[in-house]
Amino acid sequence: MFKLFKKTEQTEELETEETLKLSDDEICDKGSDFYAEEKFGEALKFFRIGANRGHAASQIKLAFLYRMGDGVTPNADMAVKYAKLAVDQGDAVGQFTLGHWYIEGFGVPQDLKKGFKLCKLAADQGFVRAYISVGIAYKNGLGVKESRFDAKQWFLKAVESKNPEYVGEGAYQLGDFYHDTNKAEAKMWYEYALKEGYNKAQKRLREL
Repeated sequence: MFKLFKKTEQTEELETEETLKLSDDEICDKGSDFYAEEKFGEALKFFRIGANRGHAASQIKLAFLYRMGDGVTPNADMAVKYAKLAVDQGDAVGQFTLGHWYIEGFGVPQDLKKGFKLCKLAADQGFVRAYISVGIAYKNGLGVKESRFDAKQWFLKAVESKNPEYVGEGAYQLGDFYHDTNKAEAKMWYEYALKEGYNKAQKRLREL
């Protein structure tokens, strides 16, 4: 028994009895498992099913497949299409991703203001990776008025998040923040970044 879902890319996506028993999250997890095993065709199948169901996480993962060309021909327009669908649902990963694509000019006209706005929306939802991007934008005036105060606050939020992927980078950015004005403060943050495994801080420490 099969259930016909809406058309995507001028093809008809079919769900089997097996997939119909799975929740949206389980469909996405299946796709992620296949992707980790580098079975990109199977990953594509499950992410498409999830995306057709309106599952934001599947939509953004499908967007990445189109960007990277994993299991499918690279297609910037399709990547942006699915990223925007995730953004329309208020998905933080989608906001962050599309924000960076505006900053890069990938699949859309480069627009630093739009890029910053989307990254800020993701940061406001607690997406820690976006804290760093927003801090850098404030630090360098990229798409927003330069503000050292706001930059510092976002880097501190990254450190305080205790997220192991971004604590070190947040500390590193704070080290750079003080590099030319307060050597002792910079040293403290670089050493903290190193402690957290962010090895880029070693070079900056030697430069103090």
